This record gives sequence, structure tokens and C-alpha cells, in this order.
Amino acid sequence: MQNSGDKNDKNIVEVVIGGEVFKLISAHSQEHIHRVAKLVNEKISEVHKNGSQPTINTFLNSMYITINIADECISAMEECEKLTIERDTYLAGIEVTERENMMLKQKVSVLENNLYDVKNELAEYINTFDKADTK
Repeated sequence: MQNSGDKNDKNIVEVVIGGEVFKLISAHSQEHIHRVAKLVNEKISEVHKNGSQPTINTFLNSMYITINIADECISAMEECEKLTIERDTYLAGIEVTERENMMLKQKVSVLENNLYDVKNELAEYINTFDKADTK
């Protein structure tokens, strides 16, 4: 988001942050921009609830809010990285399992063919012995 710039394919949204009206220009949806403003207002409220006085030092308050949001952002990115690694590990496990499954299917097919051959061979022996007994 920015306060000015190319307006092609961008939304212009007025939001109230910290009691001040801002006209924001962004490629994001209006809903997204309002969610950002809401988050910033929530952080402002948190800083004020923790004992900071908004009129004493606006810059210091802004820094507390910025640090708080940056901390949450970094924590979310770290969690995303962790989940991505976990997902990749599961996907690799699935690939290994699928390869093992394919190999087992091939072994089953070979064993079924062997069983078919053994059954035919046994039938031939039985047939041979039956003919020998009838003579």
C-alpha cells in the first residue's frame, strides 16, 4: 500500500487509523485494506492498553506498533516455513510409499504368475499320475 502512485488496476480506499483518515491506494481488495486498517487499530489499542500514552510520544507509539506487527509477521512467516517443511516431508513420504506400493504390486503380480504356473504344473503331475494309475 502507498499514499500515491499509479492508479491503474488499484483500489482507493479511505480508512480511519488511530483516529486519522487515510486515503490508501492498493492493488489489494477493499476488504483486504480494511482488514489491514483494523489490525493497525487493534495494535494501537494494545499499545495504549499497555500503558503508553498517545499524546506523550507519537513516534515512540508508532515504533511499538510497528515492532509488534513486525514480530507477528515474522512469527507467521516462521510458522509458514515450518509448515512448508512439514508438508514437503509428508509429500516425500507419500512418494516413497507410492513407490513401495508399486513395487509390492509388481511382486504380487509375479507371485500370482508363479502360483498360476505351479498350479498348472501340479495339475500336470496329477494328470500324469492318474494316467499311470489307470494303466
